Amino acid sequence: MKRLIGIKLEHIEACLAVHSLRDIPQLNRDAVLWAAKNGQSSSVAAARSGIHYKMVSRAATKVLETHQIMMQAYLGIEPDPIAMHGNTKEAKAIRKERKAKLLQYNLKK
Repeated sequence: MKRLIGIKLEHIEACLAVHSLRDIPQLNRDAVLWAAKNGQSSSVAAARSGIHYKMVSRAATKVLETHQIMMQAYLGIEPDPIAMHGNTKEAKAIRKERKAKLLQYNLKK
């Protein structure tokens, strides 16, 4: 759940609202939101909600994918290049521009 740390809770809730209850059941939604609010791991959230940790991890992955698609579509902000392409000079330069754009839209916590 460390991957969700940089995303606002409102954005996580919006990403969860995009998916149907069949894709992400209510218990998984509650576990992802609880873990994001409290900064806990998926295993702790799963133990608290009584479901398997893989289900919470899959839900978090879907939230991340949806968030990146929404950021690209509405704001034109590309996904984190270092996570995609490694720690190269070009990726660092792209990441610096990306952080400036995120700060411009005030999207960090």
